[in-house]
Amino acid sequence: PLVAADRCFVHLGGRETGSIGALNASTGKKIWELDGHPSTYSSPLIMKLGDERVLLVQTESHLIGVSMDGRLLWQIPTPGERRFYNASTPVVHGHHIVIAGQGLGTRLFKVEKSGHDYVLAEQWSNPEYGVSFNTPVLKDGHLYGHEARLGKIYCLNFHSGKTCWADTISHNRFASLQVVGKDIVSLTANGKLIVYEINPDRYVEKAAYSISDTEVYAHPVLAGNKIFTKDKENLVCWQVN
Repeated sequence: PLVAADRCFVHLGGRETGSIGALNASTGKKIWELDGHPSTYSSPLIMKLGDERVLLVQTESHLIGVSMDGRLLWQIPTPGERRFYNASTPVVHGHHIVIAGQGLGTRLFKVEKSGHDYVLAEQWSNPEYGVSFNTPVLKDGHLYGHEARLGKIYCLNFHSGKTCWADTISHNRFASLQVVGKDIVSLTANGKLIVYEINPDRYVEKAAYSISDTEVYAHPVLAGNKIFTKDKENLVCWQVN
């Protein structure tokens, strides 16, 4: 769920049938519901387009934009290859949207308004590098992520879509990434915590730790010099000295 402007936006139902709804964040009372949009693993976002705010949702089959009062503003097909489930959350920057989780690489769309309608135009496509069960991070004009099949860390130019570099080591296609200062911290599902530079020229790993013997699917929480991780069995607090 996403809480914004005293509302809680939720994706209801499953992958066969589903709906998007807005609830009053204080009372839980339903404000509106938009049927016919099967859910997936992606999280909804708020996108600002001029003075208007739009709810951006990646469903099982489409990328859709919804007004704050529940009107469908746009939808574009985002079919996935076999064994891909639109698990990645879109990356939003200004009027641009990056989608990368369909097993078809990475694509950049620009949202433009024509009269009362919104139009999405594809700006570029990189069929070689996309993600699966992780969401890329955008920093200083570049996208960093774990590629869809073997989990190799890569970097793309946000403006052109060109590949800047890709590391040779296979990690895991399940991963959580976040920017921390001048670095990126990545936690993979096989329990590897990796710290590497935000560097569009080459991959520079600064540290790598094994933090679990069991699978890790929860996003790590960083607070000061502490890192909280949750694997299948334990919640652990790590201190960085």
